[in-house]
Amino acid sequence: MLRKAAIATALALVLVASLIVSVSTSLADEDDHVASGQIIVHTDTRETHVIPSPAGDPNLYLQLKLFQDFTGDFTGSGTAIFISTVHHDGKFPDGTVTFTGREAEFGTIFGHTGAFYFDDSDAQVTPDGKVSGKFTSDGGILGFEDFRAEGTFFPTKNPSVNGNLSHTADYSIKVHFAGRALPGFGLIRLAAP
Repeated sequence: MLRKAAIATALALVLVASLIVSVSTSLADEDDHVASGQIIVHTDTRETHVIPSPAGDPNLYLQLKLFQDFTGDFTGSGTAIFISTVHHDGKFPDGTVTFTGREAEFGTIFGHTGAFYFDDSDAQVTPDGKVSGKFTSDGGILGFEDFRAEGTFFPTKNPSVNGNLSHTADYSIKVHFAGRALPGFGLIRLAAP
């Protein structure tokens, strides 16, 4: 009799757990969205450090730290650290800057507030000041644990400089928030279709 009660209890727990895992709630936003807006760089607080070039290398190498604001569908601010090459080697037009790096951002996008990072790739600034590149993110913290994103930044149609603020790039980011863990159930995740 005791064994039947234990089995019944175990089956009931499995049933409840499966319902918790499969129930869709407002905590899960399964839709992909495209965010767009502007990137504003604070030119007065930029930090630049020269990295020594190998002997005979015509390029200039830099570590850049930029502070930036985002407006549009993502509103927030962040810090970017890039390793950059100012080309004088014929691979790109003379003076083109290519860069790769990581950006740490904090803000709100489609009702979610938190912190995340972007990895930048295929990024460059042409000698005439046009900025372009790609970025991806596979997570964050403080509300962005299940955040995924990929996008591009590209020259704005209306560049502007207002004091120490430079708006030379816009962004378009495809974002996705997967299911979230229920409070108290750190190992049980909401099912995603």
